[in-house]
Amino acid sequence: MQSGLELAHRTEVDGQHVARCLRLIWQDEDTRKFIQVGVLWELATPAYAFEYTDGAQHERFVPLPEFPDRQKLYVTPQLPAFFANRVMSSRRESYGDYVGWLGIADVPTPVEILARRGGGRSTATFPVVAGFAPVNGQVSGRFFASGIRHLPGAQDRLEQLMPGDFLRLRQEPGNSVNSKAVLLDKDPGQPVGYVPDWLLADLYHLGLDHVGVRVERVNRDAPAHLRLLCDLSGEVPADQ
Repeated sequence: MQSGLELAHRTEVDGQHVARCLRLIWQDEDTRKFIQVGVLWELATPAYAFEYTDGAQHERFVPLPEFPDRQKLYVTPQLPAFFANRVMSSRRESYGDYVGWLGIADVPTPVEILARRGGGRSTATFPVVAGFAPVNGQVSGRFFASGIRHLPGAQDRLEQLMPGDFLRLRQEPGNSVNSKAVLLDKDPGQPVGYVPDWLLADLYHLGLDHVGVRVERVNRDAPAHLRLLCDLSGEVPADQ
């Protein structure tokens, strides 16, 4: 069983080219920590593959009923139900608004929706997130800012943001919920949200000085967890 980083870097699975990689994150209800437990690959045939990472060995993690064997590589012609059930039906009245909030202009695939939604609600036990795998030493991806409702004045500051605006990263070691928390500041000391907890391990792995975050969309009429879509780009340090 390999680490999540090793699996996310793979370009071929089961002899097939990887078109897209998503990561399955599990939140330990006791510690509230987010741990990567699996990787989903969209293959070129098309087909899909799922494999657990070493995080699935956690003593409190229970394998998913659809994937009971921690050691097995699962390959299927359809998107597994566990993931398909997390994609909003195109028949929903709010589907058009939802796809727009995700910043998707064309007809999206289910995997693209999963990648763009960036983990969904902060209360989700199993966020499904983009792979953020390095390509030629560069990392890029999107995420939705979290915690907007818990920051006084954040909504007013969101109204002033424009696509392309740079957001400063600021650690918040005094945060009583997560001492690793990282704020997204419009201006020094003026936060508009947080980097979601599931992304913090990647952020610290790269180093805050090696990462830039800009505003991609501000969805003023969206639920709080879909209000601020951010674009992250970074350079993998030479020693990694």
